[in-house]
Amino acid sequence: MATNRPMLTRIGTSVLLLMMGACAPRAGAAPLQVFVMAGQSNMSGSGHVDDLPTGYPTEVPEVLYRHSTDAEYEDWSGLKLKLTSNGAIRRWYGPEFSFGKTLNDEGLDLAIIKYSRGGTSLNSKWAPDSELRDNFFDFVDESLATLPTEGQGYEVAGFVWVQGSGDAGVEDSALEYDDNLANLINEFEGNYGEVPTIINRYHANSNRVYTDILRESQHGAADADSDLYMVNTDDLELKSDRIHFTSEMYLETGVRLANKYLQAIGQPGDYNGNGVVDAADFTLWRDTQFSDQNLIADGDGDGVVEMDDYEFWRDHFGESMGGSALRLAVPEPAAIVLLGAWAPFAVAGRARPRRAAAC
Repeated sequence: MATNRPMLTRIGTSVLLLMMGACAPRAGAAPLQVFVMAGQSNMSGSGHVDDLPTGYPTEVPEVLYRHSTDAEYEDWSGLKLKLTSNGAIRRWYGPEFSFGKTLNDEGLDLAIIKYSRGGTSLNSKWAPDSELRDNFFDFVDESLATLPTEGQGYEVAGFVWVQGSGDAGVEDSALEYDDNLANLINEFEGNYGEVPTIINRYHANSNRVYTDILRESQHGAADADSDLYMVNTDDLELKSDRIHFTSEMYLETGVRLANKYLQAIGQPGDYNGNGVVDAADFTLWRDTQFSDQNLIADGDGDGVVEMDDYEFWRDHFGESMGGSALRLAVPEPAAIVLLGAWAPFAVAGRARPRRAAAC
């Protein structure tokens, strides 16, 4: 029987952290941005050091990192390739490595908490009141309580979830994935505040029999949650088992997860990232419409570029990161798009508010 820690205890831990000043930054210091990354074997990672591009670093000391990965555990240190089970050599990595490097290169001061267990599913091992789920939240609480901020303070900035194959092999698990993922996210945000959640869309070439059902369920979860964003990896190569990522895929997936987070917290509708919502962003939307592969103009994060994303862009047209609005004429899509090709797909658009991360 699973041993469960009551929610009251978790709330008490958060209150204690606040009373101790763990969340409050010293005067003039921006809080450390904490990202929680979780999932199954593709979050654990099997990227090999020998496959790193020439000149690619094997550690990013500026990024704080603590992980519990299957049978391995390391306390707070700089982000680095993980040790093999015998501790002989740092040789493996998952998507957390390039994720942390990318955000650090963009100037973010960050820490990563990673917790992963291979061969697990949201429908069983990660289910509410399960031992694994309780241990996950325990590990996050403990990591936050021991975070070496040196008076800087912190805020939980995002949740990254890389998982899927454990649920794509069972029809009921695949069908219920959207509800199960929403339940996990709701508990996470109940503990640590409302933040963007970034997930990988399960790979189309997986060998799991209910892959298509699970992918549709992921779309349903993204449609229902305005703070849930998906990244596409269908163009990347899986290993021969058609489940696990290659080394190259781990690096690229981490970069895409990081870039999707930056898009989530940036100026809504700014698809080309130049700081202003203008006609160039419309062009990106137009050139990628109908796509579920190139998601640069997927403003609502549901994994496909569609009419919603035009309306999302239109609602923010003229806005900029500085807060000013430019007086520009809003381009309209061609009538054939509005009245013809888009008619089967068009649904009511929704604006996605930018929400501040909370401790």
